[in-house]
Amino acid sequence: MLYVIPTNLRTNKFPDMQNNASAVNKKANLIGALTGLSRILGLVREMLTSRLIGAGLAQSAFVFAFQIPNLFRKLFGEGALSSAFIPVFKSEIDSDRKKQAEEMARALSSMVTFLLTLICLLGLLGISVAIPFTEDGGRVNTVLRLTRIMLPYSVLICATAFAGGMLNALGKFGKTAFAPALLNIIWIATLCGIFFFPHLDLYQRVKIVAWSVLISGVLQLMYLFFAVRRCGMSLTPTFSGWHTEYVKLVWGNTFIGAIGMGAEQINLLLDNLLAMWAAPWAPAAISYAERIVYLPLGVVATAFAAVLLPSFSSDFARGNEEHAAKTLTETLEDLLLIMTPASIALIFLSPEITRIIYEGGKFDSTDTTRISRALACYAPGLLAFSIYKILTPWFYAKKDVKTPLRIGLWMVGTNAILNIILVLTLPVEWKHAGLAGSTVVCSVASCIILALKIRAGSRQVNFNLLINPAVKYLFASLLMCASLWFAKHFIGELVGKQGWQSIATFILAVLVGLSVYTLAVWRLSPKTFRRVLGF
Repeated sequence: MLYVIPTNLRTNKFPDMQNNASAVNKKANLIGALTGLSRILGLVREMLTSRLIGAGLAQSAFVFAFQIPNLFRKLFGEGALSSAFIPVFKSEIDSDRKKQAEEMARALSSMVTFLLTLICLLGLLGISVAIPFTEDGGRVNTVLRLTRIMLPYSVLICATAFAGGMLNALGKFGKTAFAPALLNIIWIATLCGIFFFPHLDLYQRVKIVAWSVLISGVLQLMYLFFAVRRCGMSLTPTFSGWHTEYVKLVWGNTFIGAIGMGAEQINLLLDNLLAMWAAPWAPAAISYAERIVYLPLGVVATAFAAVLLPSFSSDFARGNEEHAAKTLTETLEDLLLIMTPASIALIFLSPEITRIIYEGGKFDSTDTTRISRALACYAPGLLAFSIYKILTPWFYAKKDVKTPLRIGLWMVGTNAILNIILVLTLPVEWKHAGLAGSTVVCSVASCIILALKIRAGSRQVNFNLLINPAVKYLFASLLMCASLWFAKHFIGELVGKQGWQSIATFILAVLVGLSVYTLAVWRLSPKTFRRVLGF
């Protein structure tokens, strides 16, 4: 069953705008630059965290507790609700019904805030009752105490993400992309402050960081709340309009999408439970590896996805599926150009990258080995994770939330079974890497099935056009790795391989490899190369 906008909500009146791949690239470049700032700050944050807190129980407990707000964010923030809300909201804006769009947004945001506040209060009560029955300083006790601090962040970040979805639909992508940087700025400032109090134990340090997360949530919400007001709209709470046709439509789609995303997040929590059971350090090791993967993923794939949903929504509303199909295939080609070398380089350089970024202080060479193993297993998934983010907006823009739901549920079940098998069978030092590898396998399968569904439902989409570019970028990536290997050994002999010399060698070798790849792609696919750069 497909949820569609009622006939009386459709329109053929749209502003003059370019929705082709070049226009998508320009918008995605802006989002990517600002998201890149946030991701780089996030990497700095993790570098400080690794040295001040390490990769032990305290950090693992924090990672697990932080998953709770992220669960709600995926359901009621930038996940299921935004995917259902943006197409309907944008349709109203493009139809010159700005007042109705604002009323719908206020009603939905008020309902979500009220619901999450109630859940948060019940959760805080339950945690407070449960804590006395846990071992003081144990795994469960530490997780519960940190969760109690950060649970209200769920309300703040969901309201923030909802405001960000409005801004994206209004074409104000930059403000939404910058908001996460506020979290990292506050987080980094907190860690720098902790540096001057070396007497604090690890739990006290993560507790202070947890409070900083809550403070950053307030600042993010205020920033985007006022950004929405500057666009001539308001998100002030209201109890009216909760039963309108628009709101019911969005909630119907949200409910279906939330089943799949909820299952995905529950599966993520299960992964962390299995990791915590496998070893106290495992959740932290997985988290540190994910942070490196999320840097290119957030800069490129998330930026494309944020632009594609409103772009596809406009194309489908006008009945211009051919244009949407062209945008999809060109965007996927652009993604292959960027992510193919990134995935291969992460596999090839995982030990060096982990050591340079994290090692030092509370983080030793054993931690480096553990995290580099997880990173090497995650690396092939970088391409799959990115493609998945590009394919799903196609379905959401068509108001088809059931197809991603069905595929997601199958993959969640498969991933859970694989995870349990791998945790039970792999050696202790490889269990966490098995969890990462299982996630990648299921992501690849999801992408294949989504692509087949798109192709079966649209004669306009021709994924065969991507075969030739994919072969070219793979060949260029292998040339890049070969040049990296030779450069690393040659420069290492000249500069040295100890301390800062190893970092200099690594940077120079990466520059050589990047230059070789750029030259190869420029010769093999000059048109796509210029499009990605926005020329």
